[in-house]
Amino acid sequence: MLNLATETVFWRFENQELADVDLVSRLTLSICTECELSYPNSKLQIVLSEIVTNAIDHGVLGLESKIKDDPDGFGTYLLEREHRLTGLKNGWVSIAVEKLGRGMIRIAVQDSGDGFEPIDAYSIAESTADLSLYGRGLLIVSSLCASMTHIGSGNCIVIDFDASEEGCNAGVGSSSCTSAELTD
Repeated sequence: MLNLATETVFWRFENQELADVDLVSRLTLSICTECELSYPNSKLQIVLSEIVTNAIDHGVLGLESKIKDDPDGFGTYLLEREHRLTGLKNGWVSIAVEKLGRGMIRIAVQDSGDGFEPIDAYSIAESTADLSLYGRGLLIVSSLCASMTHIGSGNCIVIDFDASEEGCNAGVGSSSCTSAELTD
C-alpha cells in the first residue's frame, strides 16, 4: 500500500504469514516495484533478509542465537523456530519504506517482540565476528547501508539504503522514529 502524500509504502505480516519461506523475496520485489529500483537487487535482498529474519527469529519468536553453539545447534534452532511459528498467535512484523530520492530509500522494520540492547549486541558482534557461528547480521547490514539505527527498546530498526551504490558504510545512531509510525 503506497501513501502518495509521503511516498511511503507499508506492509504488515502477522502470525502464520511470518512462516512464508518466500516472504523476503516477495518483499524485495514489492519494494523494488513500488520504489522504482532495479530488480533483482541482491544487496537489498541481503539487507532485508537479515533485518526481517532477525525481527522474526529474535523479536517475534524470542529465539536466542547461542542455541547454535551446540554441535547440533543449527538443527535445534530450526526445529524450535518451526515449532514457535506453528503456534504463533500474536506476532507481527511491520515494514515501512520511504522513497528519499535518487535511489535512496529508508526502511523501518518493527516487530512485536520485547527488543534488545542494540549497542551491546553490535559490540559483541564486532568482537566475535571471526569466531562465532552467528552474530554477523548487524555487521552485514551496517556495511551495506548508508545508516542503521535502532529505536526505542530495540524492536525497531531504521536503515537508509542507497540502491544506486555498490557499497557504503553505516554508523549506529539515533532517530526520531516512534513505534506509532509503524503500527496501525
